[in-house]
Amino acid sequence: CEPTSIRSFKTGIKNGAVSIYPNPFTTSLNVVINDLSENSLCVLRLYNILGKEVMSSTVTRQMTTLETGKLPSGIYFYKIIGNNKTIQSGKLISR
Repeated sequence: CEPTSIRSFKTGIKNGAVSIYPNPFTTSLNVVINDLSENSLCVLRLYNILGKEVMSSTVTRQMTTLETGKLPSGIYFYKIIGNNKTIQSGKLISR
């Protein structure tokens, strides 16, 4: 079940195993594992438009805030890996 506070966000990726907001992001990115029992250990990998990995972070709590202030503005692709398989992927925009 998705936390009530997450439902109120109008921007971001909220469907699936993981919620990521805000999108577009600036200085931070929130990652919420919607079903912690299914995916107790996840890794978020963030790639720039050229496919180079620019961030990799282990996500072990239901909600994790990642600092993204050092990333330049642009389009990024993400992949969430849980239990050694990709459970979600998509596109994020940094302003």
